[in-house]
Amino acid sequence: MEKDITEDFLMPDNLIFYKATIDKIRDTIKNKSDHFTLQNLIEKSSLLDDVSEADIRKTINWATRNNIIIKGNKNQYGEKTYLLTDNDVKIEKDKVCISVTAPKASNLSIEKTMNRNGFISTDLAFKKVISSAQNKIRIASPFLQKNVQNVNSLPDLEEIILSAYTRGCKFIILSREVNNKRFNDLNWLIDLSKRNGYGDKLEIFDYYKSKQDGTLDSSNHAKLIIADENIAYIGSAELRLNSLYRNFEVGVVLEGPSITGLSELFDGMINNSQKVY
Repeated sequence: MEKDITEDFLMPDNLIFYKATIDKIRDTIKNKSDHFTLQNLIEKSSLLDDVSEADIRKTINWATRNNIIIKGNKNQYGEKTYLLTDNDVKIEKDKVCISVTAPKASNLSIEKTMNRNGFISTDLAFKKVISSAQNKIRIASPFLQKNVQNVNSLPDLEEIILSAYTRGCKFIILSREVNNKRFNDLNWLIDLSKRNGYGDKLEIFDYYKSKQDGTLDSSNHAKLIIADENIAYIGSAELRLNSLYRNFEVGVVLEGPSITGLSELFDGMINNSQKVY
């Protein structure tokens, strides 16, 4: 029995992905007045280069619920058919706010430039993202050091983290070399979580690949903080004192549909990393 592909799927809506896939479907269906079947689409190798059968099913499911694709009658083989409408996927633009660390250890006097352009400080960016999460906080950072709680950087970070835990959030950390020499750098976060009864709400992953001669082959160098699938920090700063006090750092706080794809990208890296906690 053919599965009804308009059943609900337990997945967040990735509008950018849906739009790209529907555009490919439009290109595949030369005459938009033609009815098509799922099998028609699956057989088009150009569509399947980077879109799986499951992705096509999910896209049609969403598009049907939003009147971008409508159900037709079954064809002579008893297969469900679909028809494209003129409706398109409407996507809101991402909202972007630039964040900056103005090195406090040096008197560079760039705060006026930041204020004039509506930029925010990196510490406020970190707080904004983490404090907005309700379910999951994804963090990619080569360094996560206890000195980030220094009075000159994020002295209230423990309180911010515990508040997220009490809201039911889970933390997923992607770092590098924590499987050996850098694991102690994360003891403060592990101890904080376990001491307050949230040890099961923390997961730490290591992405660091070495060649046979011991030299670096591939590693995590990304700096991201993603709250649920709604808002994210992307930039050069990490959760350590240098990034919030000594260095010149620039990033953005991003809100909008791109965050879903960014979360998928993060999860893909997690699937290729080693769990260390």
